[in-house]
Amino acid sequence: MEPVKWREWAAAGVGLLAALGLRLFEFRAIPNPAPNPDEWNWMWFGLSQLEGRPATGWTLFWTAYPPANVVPPPPPFYEPLAHPYLDAPPLFAWIAGAAAWLDGDRTLLDTIHDPGPRLVGIALAIIAAALAFALGRRVLGLAPAVVGLFLFAVSPAPVVLGRLLAAEQLLAVLLLAALLAVYQLRRTPGDRRWLAVLVGCCLVAPLAKAPGLAVGVSAAILLASRRQFRLAAVAGGAALGGQALVLLYSATQDWHVYT
Repeated sequence: MEPVKWREWAAAGVGLLAALGLRLFEFRAIPNPAPNPDEWNWMWFGLSQLEGRPATGWTLFWTAYPPANVVPPPPPFYEPLAHPYLDAPPLFAWIAGAAAWLDGDRTLLDTIHDPGPRLVGIALAIIAAALAFALGRRVLGLAPAVVGLFLFAVSPAPVVLGRLLAAEQLLAVLLLAALLAVYQLRRTPGDRRWLAVLVGCCLVAPLAKAPGLAVGVSAAILLASRRQFRLAAVAGGAALGGQALVLLYSATQDWHVYT
């Protein structure tokens, strides 16, 4: 692969700046509060723990929780709140909760009316766009990578959805970084820097959201398809290690309530 030339950096920079500008435009108002409770749920799930309270979030599986641990949500939402909340892994919630705390939030109602932590989602979207450009340039060539970057930057759906806070934004970054690492390791298997990137992504992804396990599984399959079985085992092992950390976290959340 040829070194990146200044014109390529310039093209990528313009695309990323366009993506950033469009996502920042009125991000506090569109829509606020979001009709989907996921935004404030991630914030309150993390913020409740940062404040020393039981992990709390809305759930569709309230029958799995003891009745004493389920309370009604604030209007106009209808999804009941449960604690200790075990519907999702905690990593993205900790990030969103920390952003909410830094923005001055201290209560559930604060998070519902606070669009500030959307900056986390916007930042992750821009990082994902840069990683997608880097991966596309390697796999498809410069022209398709630039076209894809600008389509992502200005298309209405990615722009609007990119303003909302969602764990999938973190998963996208981890998946793209893992795929970049796989690409490099298939050509230079001894590169420890890319191996560290791969292990980190596969380990962390299950802690971000349950589908994050697919990051390590996908990397393992891609490496095994090139008969790089040792690297595939490392990627798969890191993913299983991340899943084990999720189970360990769950076991710390008042395990006796469910046993």
